[in-house]
Amino acid sequence: KINCIKMETTKFCNKWHPTHLIANGERQPLNNSSDGDYLWFRTDGTIEQLGDGFKQNGTWIYDTNTQNIIVSVEDIITQYHIEHLSDTVLIIHSRNDVIGEFNFEMSRMD
Repeated sequence: KINCIKMETTKFCNKWHPTHLIANGERQPLNNSSDGDYLWFRTDGTIEQLGDGFKQNGTWIYDTNTQNIIVSVEDIITQYHIEHLSDTVLIIHSRNDVIGEFNFEMSRMD
């Protein structure tokens, strides 16, 4: 298991608020109902996520070779690829059979 303590940067281990969905070359803001949503990547390899008022907990690992994050929440495993990471912005790429390939743009919550 690779977590923030072993990562080259600890920027990733923060609470992130999803702001935009980027699909088919279009960047679209998420609606206001997602204002309280977040993904919180903790340094101990756990994740807390809040979406649509529903809180879930799980685990995550990070592969430094591929820059992939593998998240497991309630027996559902999702793989993301870090497209961009700065002090304030995280963009992750995913592929979903329902809506296809997409990126989530998130801003760091303080």
